[in-house]
Formats: sequence, C-alpha cells, structure tokens
Amino acid sequence: MALRQLLLTRERNEKNALLAAIEKEQEELRAAREAWKIRESNAEKALAELEAKTDATEEERKAFDDEAAEIEKEDKDLTGKEEDAQKRADAARSRIEEIDGELEDIRKRFEDGSKKVKEQEKKPAENQNERGVYVGMDKRERIVELVKREDVKNFLANVRGLQNRGVNGAELTIPQVMLPLISEVSGEYSVLEKHLNVENVSGDAVQNILAATPEAVWTETKGWIKELDLNFYQMKTSGSKVAGFIPLHISDMEDSEENLAAIVINALGKSIGLAKDKAVLYGNGVNMPIGIATRLAATTQPSWWDTQWVGEDRPTFTNIAASNIGAVSAEGVEGVDLYKEMLAVLGNVKRVYETGSGGKFWAMSSATWTYLQTHMLTLNTAGAVVSSANRQMPVIGGAVEELDFIPDGVVIGGFGGNYKWVNRRGVKITPSEHVRFLQDQVLYKGVARADGMPMAGEAFAMFNVKSTAVPTATMEFNAGKTSKEETALGDDE
Repeated sequence: MALRQLLLTRERNEKNALLAAIEKEQEELRAAREAWKIRESNAEKALAELEAKTDATEEERKAFDDEAAEIEKEDKDLTGKEEDAQKRADAARSRIEEIDGELEDIRKRFEDGSKKVKEQEKKPAENQNERGVYVGMDKRERIVELVKREDVKNFLANVRGLQNRGVNGAELTIPQVMLPLISEVSGEYSVLEKHLNVENVSGDAVQNILAATPEAVWTETKGWIKELDLNFYQMKTSGSKVAGFIPLHISDMEDSEENLAAIVINALGKSIGLAKDKAVLYGNGVNMPIGIATRLAATTQPSWWDTQWVGEDRPTFTNIAASNIGAVSAEGVEGVDLYKEMLAVLGNVKRVYETGSGGKFWAMSSATWTYLQTHMLTLNTAGAVVSSANRQMPVIGGAVEELDFIPDGVVIGGFGGNYKWVNRRGVKITPSEHVRFLQDQVLYKGVARADGMPMAGEAFAMFNVKSTAVPTATMEFNAGKTSKEETALGDDE
C-alpha cells in the first residue's frame, strides 16, 4: 500500500511539474497573442489610411495584402497552439484529480484497517487491438489489465522470486504485450530516438542506404529517355549490449503485481533511454554506436569506416571538422551577432539522404537553452516568444531537446533522419534470488542490443555558444560499479 502511495505521489508531482510548464507556455502564448493584436491593430490603421489615399500605388496595396496574409497565418498558428496547450493542461488536471481521488481512497482504506484492494472491473475485449495491446487507457490502467494475463503473471512471479524457486538466472523474455509499455517509457526518457531513422531487426544486418536521388533529364518530346544512375550503399550494423542490474530487497517488492510492473518498466525505460541518447551524440564505436560528435571530429578516415560500410561501392569519407564544428569568435558575443556566428556553422548541415523523416533537431543542456533564450530578446520580440513556446531554434530552425550531460554551451544536432539507429532485440530480464540470498535481495538485469551511426556527417554540426573553445567529441560513459560477484568470479570471456 505504501509503495502504491509513493508511485502515485511521484506521478502527481510529475503532472504538477508538467502543468506548471504548460501554464508557462500559455503565458508565453498570451504574450505572443498580445503582440499579434498590436500587429493587427496597426494593420487596421494602415488599411484605413490606404483606403483614404486616392493615389495609392499597386506596390502599397500588395505590401498590405502580404502583411494581412501573414497576420492571418500567425493567427491560425497561435490558435492551434493555444488549443493544444489548453487540451494538454486539461488532461494533466484531470489526471491529478484522478490521482488525488485514489490517494484519498488509499488513506480511507488504511484508516479502516482494510488492506483489501477492490479488483477493477475487467475491460471489454474492444479495449485490445489486433496484437493484444490494450488501447484507450492510461498507463496504470494498462498495467492493471496486463497483470491479469497468465504469461505476465508468470513473468512477474519469476522476477519476484516468489515462485519457481528452482529457477537460477533463467532468462525470461518480457511478454510481447508488455513491450509497448516499455517502449513508451523508454521514449519518455530517450528524447532523441523520435528524430532518428530507426529500424528494428534481429541479429547482424546490412542496411541498404539510397544515395542522393539523381536529377531526371529533359529531352525533346520524341527523344530517347536517358538512363539514370541510382546507387545504393550498404551499412553493416551489429549490436552492442546496453545493460545493467539493480538489486531490490524482497520487502520492497511484496506488494501488488501492478506496482512491481511499474518499477520494472520505469527502471528499464530510464536507464536504456539515457544510454541511447548519450551514444547517439558521443558514442565512440567501442562496444557502442558511433556518435554524431565522433563522426564530426574525424579528420581522416577512421578505422570504423571500413567496418561499417560493406563492399567497394561506399560513400567517400569527407573531412568536415572545419566547416561543421565551431565556436563563437569571442566570449561575450550576443544577440544577432551570436545567431549569425551560429548560423555560419550550424547552417552548413544538409540532408544528404532522402529518408522521408522530419526536420532538424538541436540538443543542448537546459542551461544552454536558457542562455540562448535570453539572446532571443534582442531579436524580434514576438518571434522570440513564439520560438521559446514552441521549443524551436530561432533563425536556424529545428526542434530543441534538453540533455544535461551535454557540456554547458555546446549545441549539437542536425538532420536526425540521416542517423541510422538499429534496435537489435527486445528488452530481456534475467532474475535471480540466489546471488544475494542471505541479504534477502532479488537481482534482475535489463539487457538490450542496439547499433547506430551517422549515415552522412554533413547532416550534422556542433557549436560552442559561450566560449571560443571548439567543442570536444569525447564524453565519459558510465562504467558502472564492479559488484562483489564480478570481483569474486572474474570475467569469463
């Protein structure tokens, strides 16, 4: 019961923080709306003056029509953002009310001395899609329904070590119906994966990469149609392991199955999501993917280039360190000058491969994003407010993502569709209650395999907005703690 209260309280705090962020966003939208009203009022005055003039030129009328069209477009965009923000705020408030109601129910049951939890009414079959995944429910409702299934019950029982006590480290694949929930939580913590070119494959694989699309040839009506060269490159992906184990005391796990499921899913999602993001940006290729910074900093063809591209027909390595890595010319560069210098480097990114993905993203720490926002104020005020509310990089364009392991001042990103990310297998858990039996602990490990690399370095860039020091391409990765079991048994490889 106490564990459930903690989980609900944590979720409530998260929803309150989300609601506060949305309310701040709404304040910024209201400021943008006020700026728009001033612009509209000025346009109305300009129209009255234009109609009063008897010698108004065609150029003057066209200029007013263009301004009116921009005002209408801005109104439509603002209206959509205002409605979306209101919808998200209403959803957050509704969830907070639900949590408050459940917390009050728990409190009353505790006061009554009753620990019996009323079973929730079973959802009808229409709440499942063709893959057996529950839809139309929030995350907690889906977990409640999932744990009623026999395969999920068996999985949870083995993780807890409360049944099948003869199992010693037997590998248990997470039931298929739980994978969407794990992916959902992983997505909550991995902010970059949604921007990448993602494939889900089994085992080692070769990915076909379509080279730049050739231009068709104009000819006379009855002339011969010309042959076009359409080339494919092949990228080899293997799959390094991203993993870790967490010991849990059995006393912390002796609650309902839905609470255990929430712990497992959140722990896996957070750890794997964080490791993915760091590897996408700074992976060194040694037992991990190759990161964007690693590719940008390569001035000569690295050893991993030959192992990643298959066959003789492969892209030509290019040294782009000078053009796609940069820093401000002097400390204290501000406002428009700052964005001009950023654009000179970050503006060099180009979509080399037509992947059909979205636009650009720029990753930075929250402190760096705040720093850039302060410099928006020297630009057009209304535009700065809108860019801030939409989390879009002004002038340069692209979604802004905050990751606080990135060094202060560094901005890194580009066309995410030109980064190939391959998920090699589903997340697996191996439980064991025997390793630390006398400590009354159950260990479970989460393991996933993935690989990735930039298909084209030209699609990415990085820049230091606070210092003249060029951003480094290296990053320290978590080495984990050496457990006493590893010390005792050593490496069996």
